[in-house]
Amino acid sequence: MHAFDSSIKCDHVTNNMTEAFNSMLKDFRARTYLNLMEFIRRMVMTRFQVRKKGCGKWKSELPPTVNKKIVENSVESRILKIIHAGEGKYELMGLSRTYTAKLQEKICECGAWQISGVPCSHALAGIRHLYGMTPVDPPPIKKKPGIPKLVRKRELHEKPKESKSGSVVCTRCRNPGHNKITCKAIITFESNKRVAKAVKKSSTNARAEVVSVMLGYLELELSVVVGVCVVNLESSNKISSRIAQIRLVSSHPEVYEPCDDSFALVDALLADRNNLLEHRPTLCMEVGCGSGYVITSLALMLGEEVPGVQYIATDTNPHAVEVTRETLKGHGVHAELINTDIASGLEKRLAGLIDVMVVNPPYVPTPEDEVGREGIASAWAGGENGRCVIDKILTIADKLLSDRGWLYMVTLTTNNPSQICLQMREKGYASRIIVQRSTEEESLHIIKFWRDFGIKPDAKENVTVNKTAPARVLDTLLSQVHWLSLKKSGNSNSS
Repeated sequence: MHAFDSSIKCDHVTNNMTEAFNSMLKDFRARTYLNLMEFIRRMVMTRFQVRKKGCGKWKSELPPTVNKKIVENSVESRILKIIHAGEGKYELMGLSRTYTAKLQEKICECGAWQISGVPCSHALAGIRHLYGMTPVDPPPIKKKPGIPKLVRKRELHEKPKESKSGSVVCTRCRNPGHNKITCKAIITFESNKRVAKAVKKSSTNARAEVVSVMLGYLELELSVVVGVCVVNLESSNKISSRIAQIRLVSSHPEVYEPCDDSFALVDALLADRNNLLEHRPTLCMEVGCGSGYVITSLALMLGEEVPGVQYIATDTNPHAVEVTRETLKGHGVHAELINTDIASGLEKRLAGLIDVMVVNPPYVPTPEDEVGREGIASAWAGGENGRCVIDKILTIADKLLSDRGWLYMVTLTTNNPSQICLQMREKGYASRIIVQRSTEEESLHIIKFWRDFGIKPDAKENVTVNKTAPARVLDTLLSQVHWLSLKKSGNSNSS
């Protein structure tokens, strides 16, 4: 064995070559020494000739194997920090260890240069410094903000994915070419065929209830011209003032910006606003505040109509806490901000005190090792099936919510919302889907949970929701005019 003999110049430290050589001898191993030596001579002579012809195809002065090793070692040498000690001596600092190299003696502390005769990465770093060769490093990779795309990038020859709608369609006016945020259309029952059709098919009492709710609780000025109901622009501005303004929401490269899931959660709170006002909570909490869009919108919704409400927001990302503070300040509202994981350190002090909790959890299915990472990744990495963080939050929410506490949570279809509802039902909670919204990449559900003392803990019955005809009409209207805060039917399970 020559594993540590530097004079051999071969980095093979196993007996694989010996076994290969013995297999080539075959039956000659049992013959006389003269016949065996003659066979070996002919075999070596033939192999020399084959290798000689192969050398004529080399594209460089070095053998291809040696050239490949030098290229690989040269790439590895770029991350080394070089300290020149003079007279061809260098100290090379890597990520985990430091090596010394002597170029004149062709010696490196790692030993690879002496054994193989090919300069290792440490030696190449010193050679590059000696001859003044500066490596050109590739530009650093910048992680873009937002949730990583779940849909793969298609090749140039592949057709783009055909969307169901064919183009962007506004969920407010149902016209293509823009979305609900940039929509400037005036909503009328006649122009919105889907709403008009639903009202036309409904009973007289249902239509009367729709008009009554819009008059009494949305403070809309209606202009009736041949059965056409026009929403006044002044009332539209009042509704928009009840949620956070995107232009006033602060941002940071390591903080998740408001997206479809954030908008869906705020829409759910708007849809349930009248119940929230009647609920009159005293302590509201958001877990994972991010940019502060949701907690700010909640504070603006309740506003002066529910005085004395205290707000708490937590996030494991310190940058998110600072961004939320700026967003709250820009809208003139206040909340206590705490940099912690979910509600770590607060369980005992807040046990049974939270009346309203809103959560937009990390729900994207990812490998388990990505859960809990620092920075913006903590906003979406949810582990297997996206349930790793959700299950932790549900357990903590059960401890923090008061007897009349409500929980609003964003879930993905992949998270199995029905299983989540059954899991909470076993703890004595009823549930209802407030908003369901689909995008090109995901289908979102905003679920509301509340304690139902008529449910026995560990009950296994399925969760059912019975809606009256007026409630279904209202839900249809809500899906078309997303910013209208409609009062739910008195027969709803949540009131």
